[in-house]
Amino acid sequence: MPDRLAFSKQHPELQHLARWYKDAEKSLRLYFSPAAPSFSVTFANYTLAQVNGELNDRLAELEMATALSIFSAIEAAFRIDYLQRCYRKEKDSMSREFRRLHKKKGVRVSLEDEIFDVWKRHAIGVNSIIGALRAAFNFRH
Repeated sequence: MPDRLAFSKQHPELQHLARWYKDAEKSLRLYFSPAAPSFSVTFANYTLAQVNGELNDRLAELEMATALSIFSAIEAAFRIDYLQRCYRKEKDSMSREFRRLHKKKGVRVSLEDEIFDVWKRHAIGVNSIIGALRAAFNFRH
């Protein structure tokens, strides 16, 4: 196993995910709208209630996919921070604890059980945020 991981810089940014969600939502709403050029052909045998039902199903799927992408972005940010603190050998107490953890577990460290715990012990005022993130990640699982 290599000593260091190279960062791809390809992890999704939350602003990008927000724009993607808005664009996809607008596209879905237009596609399922009578204003869409292909509406009368695509939904020829549908009632308006059926069209709206399918739209709502697609919007729910979009929300779920976006939520999972946001969880991935958050996890990436925490893991990158963990590794950068280890690699840069920063002297603060959180970085020192991360380095000790890195010696034992390397990159196989648990986000929820280990990285979050270190954050709770060393960062001021994050307990409620970490608690909310844990609950949110339980949703993902």
